[in-house]
Amino acid sequence: MMPRAPRVLATIALAVAITSCAGGQSTSPAGVSTGPAPIAPDALGPLTGLGPCNYDAGEPVDASAVDDLIVPPSTIISRIEPNGPLTQVQGYLEMTPVQLRAWYRDHPAVEELQSEDEGFESEILVESGEHRLFVKASAVCEQGSVFVAVIAPTSEQGGVPTPAGGGGGTP
Repeated sequence: MMPRAPRVLATIALAVAITSCAGGQSTSPAGVSTGPAPIAPDALGPLTGLGPCNYDAGEPVDASAVDDLIVPPSTIISRIEPNGPLTQVQGYLEMTPVQLRAWYRDHPAVEELQSEDEGFESEILVESGEHRLFVKASAVCEQGSVFVAVIAPTSEQGGVPTPAGGGGGTP
């Protein structure tokens, strides 16, 4: 039998590991999503370890044909790939991944269903009206990120990825 002190330390280490893997999503003891987790104010600053932004986003493409695509105003869409009811969108924005998650969390036209933050990367699943949107953003500089998004009608939600890596079914 393990002595009490090492057992307590092992329990604490396990709790810290589980908490750090949970990212930005609050879960119940059963692991069921209970809504967006709060974002620490210090997580919203620039990622100074990456240096200033000199990212070339290329020529923007017109995304007006993508129904219900909600992205920050400064977003540069560089690629759109329709695939049946799903559409994949790629681009660049002048935000860190955590800032992007905060933007969606606070946006009045979407409901954040699931999210996960890992500092230099965030994944967000939101729903707006008739569509479900998954966004994965990865930092490329201190105030900029590249992203890939998948949007589909809510009737096709099973094809939309989720931050947990499963299908886009009801969280």
